[in-house]
Order: sequence, then structure tokens, then C-alpha cells
Amino acid sequence: MLLLHFKIEVDLRLMSMYLIDYKLLYKFQKESFIDIYSEDNFTKKIKKICKLLELYIPLSEFKFMHNKLDFNEDILTNPYNSALVNYSNNLISMILKDKEKVDKLDFISFHDTLTGLKNKDSLNKVLNTNSQEYCLLLLAVDNFSYVNTEYNCDFGDKILIEISTMLQSICKDRPLYRINTVEFAILCKDSINITKFIKKIQKHFYKHNIVVDNLIFHLSFTYGGAIGRDMLYKKASIALKEAKVLGHNRYKVYEEAKSIEKNHQITDFVYWNHILHDALKNSTLVPFFQGVYNEKLSKISTYEVLARIKHKGGYYLPKEFLKVAKLSGLLPKITRVMIDKSFSSMTEYCFCFSINITEEDLDENFLLKYLEKKSKLYKIRKERVTLEILENISACSGKNHLRQLAELKKAGYKIAIDDFGTQYSNFERLLDLDIDYLKFDAKYIKNIDTDKKSEDIVKAIAMFAKKNNIACIAEFVHNKEVAKKVKSLGIEYSQGYYYSKPNIKIVAKILC
Repeated sequence: MLLLHFKIEVDLRLMSMYLIDYKLLYKFQKESFIDIYSEDNFTKKIKKICKLLELYIPLSEFKFMHNKLDFNEDILTNPYNSALVNYSNNLISMILKDKEKVDKLDFISFHDTLTGLKNKDSLNKVLNTNSQEYCLLLLAVDNFSYVNTEYNCDFGDKILIEISTMLQSICKDRPLYRINTVEFAILCKDSINITKFIKKIQKHFYKHNIVVDNLIFHLSFTYGGAIGRDMLYKKASIALKEAKVLGHNRYKVYEEAKSIEKNHQITDFVYWNHILHDALKNSTLVPFFQGVYNEKLSKISTYEVLARIKHKGGYYLPKEFLKVAKLSGLLPKITRVMIDKSFSSMTEYCFCFSINITEEDLDENFLLKYLEKKSKLYKIRKERVTLEILENISACSGKNHLRQLAELKKAGYKIAIDDFGTQYSNFERLLDLDIDYLKFDAKYIKNIDTDKKSEDIVKAIAMFAKKNNIACIAEFVHNKEVAKKVKSLGIEYSQGYYYSKPNIKIVAKILC
């Protein structure tokens, strides 16, 4: 609150002559202070002073002109009236100076000092105080950091001023805001086709270059738009972020349905992330075993280890939690648990068994030492263990991954390619890796009894594998007809519900 001090210039001799007037003057001073301190609006402050003054100088006419009170001169011949008017004018002058300071602060608070455009706080103020529907478009200047790096920030500021000028010419009566260094916003109260509006801006900046200090710059924006009433800035920001993923000079308009789906994904991530950490902490991540049928021996001779999470009397399948495990960086921890628990379970059996290995496991480079440690602890012969890797690892891995696979193979562990045929199908890489098993992707097996195309693909791959001493495994063998077809193609192993369902116990009774 502004504290006002005034010097009322009244002749002392006149004061003694008009003692009662002096008391009234003091009373006016006191009441005027009460009025202006009780009011926040500057215009209302002045009106209150004028209204109060009317009570002290009745039947007088005056106007408020040029930031001060204007009276008839005959009124001012009275020293008492003159003192009141002078005091009132001084008071009004201080109020107006105070208003000027507040207006200046208000301008600084809600405007960008470089371009003079309204800023983000100003935009939020409009959006938060109005419930009408708006169209909000955010524009981020592409590659502007290169300008500042190549030239300097002062030069970059000149370009930003030119950009704001050009955008204002396009926006016309639509408010333009500068949100941050390289980001602008256009707020449209009217109903517009946001896609057409974006293309209009793109076309304008394609045809018109920015010229600063005789240097020519061709600039573009990435756009994010949203239409509605609630959380408009947040929605437009989400759209802008998605557009940036697509590349430069691209745009994205916020879609409610996709956002709801994304929110569900976030909720699912939080839920499964909690489940995973809880399972690792409380040892409720357990191995299940699915038997693999040996066509030559006509019986189950090996098992695949499958991860499950025990939860509230049931078990969660990998398809429910593996994606979140990958995003959370927990796959190597899951692999360690599966190795440890499956080795422990297989101690009393002589079956061979396979464990799924991920790209993240190879990234951490722990497999050889960890497998060696567990093999010694549980007395598991290395030749019993097959490491299943996905096709993309075998086809696209870097030298470090391939070196590790070669070391694991040399140490005595077997290597299998899982889900072969889903991605790269690199036959040359298969020979380089010297793999032991090739597992067909389920999509080629599940309808092989009725789908001639699937049969031809499986037949061709099986012939290639046989010529190179690679045993084949058919997954998703789910009925008698599929089982017969797989056997007729000379595939050595079959895996699926027709022969064995995943079970927490090893159902066969062949003990070591």
C-alpha cells in the first residue's frame, strides 16, 4: 500500500482566522485516507475523493480534467476551499503515479520484454478466467538453437522479433503470445479449421524468408493444436510433443480418444510396475515348464522355462507384464530369477531345458559368469541348457552381443532362435552363429494344416535347417491335425497345448 505524505500550503495567519475550517480540513484528510485505503481500483479511488469533496464544498461545480480537478476560480478564493482542492489534487496525483507503477509492473508481468507480445502468464490468465471454447495453436521454431550457436543470442533476438512481426501479420486480430524462447501461441476465439490455419502459416513462411542484417533465413515451425474449454494449453502441448517426434515442420492436433488411451497406458504401467517390483521383492516370480515333444523318441524330452507372476491365487502371463518390464529396465533381473529357480528345479531331473534371453541381458554382459556360477551351484551340466534368443538379436546385434553368444556357445551352452520368420529371417547370420535349434513363429504353425502358404514357408525353412544340421521346433501345436502336418514335414520337435500345457511342476517322472 502506498503511504502518502502531503504538505498543505495554507498561510498560518489564515489558519488562525479560519480555525473551524482547519478542523474540517483535517477531517477531510482523515476520511479521504480511509476511502482510498478501502478501495483497490484506482478509478474508484479518485471517484470517492470527488464524491467526498462534494460534501465539503457543496453546490460547487468541478470537472476532472488532465489528471486533476478543475474548479471555478471564485471557489478557490476561499482559503479553505483552495486548501481542499490542492490537497485533493495532490492526493489524486499520487494515486495516478501509483497506478502508473502498477500498470508498468502489470505490463512486465504479462508481456514478453523482447517482442512486446503477451506472455504465457497472460495466456493462462485468459484460459483460466473464461469458460468459452477456444482454439489454441502452439508453434515451436525449428532448429533455432543452431542460429544462436552459429551467430549469437543478440542476433537470434533480432530474428525472433522478425518472426513475431510476421506472425502478427498472419494472425491479424487473433491474440499472439510468446510462450518461451522459441515457442509462440495463437489463441482463436472464433471457430476455425485448425489444419487449414496451420497450412496457411506453413505456406506463408515457405514463401517469405526472414531477413536480418542482409542475411536470409528460411524458417519453419512444428505445430501442436487443441480445441475446447478445459486444460487447453496442456492438450496443445501434448500435441506439440507428438508432432516433434514426427520431425520438423509437422503438426499434430490433440485427439481426446488417443489421450484417454495413453492415460490408460500410463495407469497400466504404474500398476504392472508395482506388481513386478513386488514380485521380485517377495519372490513370487516363478518358472513354469512346458514340455517339448521329441518326434523321434515319441515323448517329451525337454522343457521350456516360462516366467509367471503368482498373484492372489492366480498367475500372470508374460504378455501382461513383459512390456512394462522392458520399459522399467527389469528384464535382466527377471532373467536372473528364472535362471536361478529353473536350475534349482532341474537339479533332480535329467531333462534338457531352455531359457529365454533378452537383448537387455546381453547389454548388461552378465550371462556367462552368472550361468557358470549357477551351473556349479546346482550341478547342472551346460549341455542341458539352451538359451533362446529372438530373431532380431541374431540378425541385428552389434559385435558385443555376437561375441557373447559365441562365448556362451563355446562354453557348452546351446543356442536357439525363437519366433523365426517374424522379422529379418537372416539365414546367413544363422550359419555365422552356429545355432542348435530354430523355433518357428506360431503364426506359421497354428493353421499349417489348412494354410498352404504357411506350409510352404515352413517346409522351405525346415529343408534349409536340415541341410545345415539345425534342429527345428514347431510352436503352437494345438491339435491333432497340426501335429500330423508338422511330423510329415520332418520337423524334429513340437511344442504346444496338444502335448503339454505350461505347469509349475515338471510332470514327467524321469529323475537323474
